[in-house]
Amino acid sequence: MIKLFITSLLALAFTLAVHAQATKIRVKITAPAAFNGHVNIYDPEEQFDPSKKAGGLILDAQQSAIKVLATNPAHDVLLTISFSSPGSKYADHYLMFPLFIRPGDDMTFATDLTKKDNGVVVTGKGSQNNQPEIAALTEVYAATFTRDTSAYHAIAAINKQQKLNEKILADYIIRYKPSADFIKNSRINLAYYPATSFYSLKTSTLDYSRNFGGWQHIQDSLFARIKLNNDEALTAYNYRAFLTDLLLRSKEKSWDELRIKPAAFFKEWYDTDVTQGKPLFANQRKNLFVEKVINKTFTGKTAEFLYAGLLTQNLRESSIENIGLLFEHFKQRYPASKYIAWFSGPVDAVTQAQISTTLNNKMVFVADNGSKLNSIKDVLALTKGKTVLVDMWGTWCGPCRQDIENNSKALHAYFKDKDITFLYIANMDDDHEQEWKKLIAYFGLEGTHILANKKLTADIMDKAKGTGFPTYILIKKDGTFALTKTQYPFDRQMAIKEMDEAIAMK
Repeated sequence: MIKLFITSLLALAFTLAVHAQATKIRVKITAPAAFNGHVNIYDPEEQFDPSKKAGGLILDAQQSAIKVLATNPAHDVLLTISFSSPGSKYADHYLMFPLFIRPGDDMTFATDLTKKDNGVVVTGKGSQNNQPEIAALTEVYAATFTRDTSAYHAIAAINKQQKLNEKILADYIIRYKPSADFIKNSRINLAYYPATSFYSLKTSTLDYSRNFGGWQHIQDSLFARIKLNNDEALTAYNYRAFLTDLLLRSKEKSWDELRIKPAAFFKEWYDTDVTQGKPLFANQRKNLFVEKVINKTFTGKTAEFLYAGLLTQNLRESSIENIGLLFEHFKQRYPASKYIAWFSGPVDAVTQAQISTTLNNKMVFVADNGSKLNSIKDVLALTKGKTVLVDMWGTWCGPCRQDIENNSKALHAYFKDKDITFLYIANMDDDHEQEWKKLIAYFGLEGTHILANKKLTADIMDKAKGTGFPTYILIKKDGTFALTKTQYPFDRQMAIKEMDEAIAMK
């Protein structure tokens, strides 16, 4: 009995200790009228948890809400508030505020949106690390230098801002006496600020001249001052942003090499020639190739962070190619990772769905997969007299897969017995027929399917005034067509209303 009592006490103590480590952030908003906006707290840890659904905080009648976060170790999160002016349908005001949270912090973040400076007041345990002055640590606006051919205006602006940031932090430390871990984290952010900002500016356009001359020289100089692989810096937002950008651009740079110097590409990444390497890359062009990029440059917790980010992105964008194999590699490399428990269920569900889903007779493929169709007139000939929702998508397109995942089943269920046709046109997928059909089966895309050639894609996008992928087009029974009122991200209810109105037309 005594042993059981002691065990119970220990369990209770452990439970209380766990709860004591949580961080509470209360958000209170004063607005000129009923608050018309969106509030969220982005935690870099939660982004890897598939069970955490995207969505903002729900405000109560007093326009306040509480967010509870697990905080180990202490790290940065980002509070964002977007809201509309009275009478406006769209968000036209934005407030972004970095918060440094520690185990046991219990803060209230209050803002008065009727004031020009948003009237931010932070109180409670941990508030010494989060006073409004710290939000003045700003970044250089990238658009200012978009057309610059010289790198020196950009680096001059970054260096100027860096000196200002250093002074802001020094003054802040004297005035508020923040915690030691806040000071350490803030100094990491400052250390990575120049490289993070400059690299983002350098790669923000498709101007390949920025890979040479002053741009590359300054980048090399900035990179030499920092550690690219730094596990201790993962708590800092500038380093996490730097990692994410560096991985994306490294992948793009490798793909450019594939296009320009294929022999060198296949030698570097697959240790083989073009003939042997092409089929290897074709099977790995997404997940497993990005894994190669991670393993080439990063180790330890930094690589684990990037692996988790890759898995999260794949799950959210329904990028199912080799995801099971990627997860197996992750478990082998990080057998003690806390992320394994988070990803196991979702990855297993995707793997089982891939096995169990097949094409059926309601998934109709145009003759020759539609490869002989060259214009929107050819498409209209196929759909004459019908109401048609056209989804211009691609297997490679994350937003396309996201919209399909989020809306396809619900749309098909709603229009099950109604006179409408779903037409899915895959673009820039000429060489990916096998993956195309696998995704059609996986998503259960019942309707008509076309694997577009370049001429068809160009003509449809030109005639319909589409600007990117996905693009949604509504064809009416009389053969007229136009972009739907909702594009990405797809507003299902708005689309249903528009489609119902088109069906009712005679």
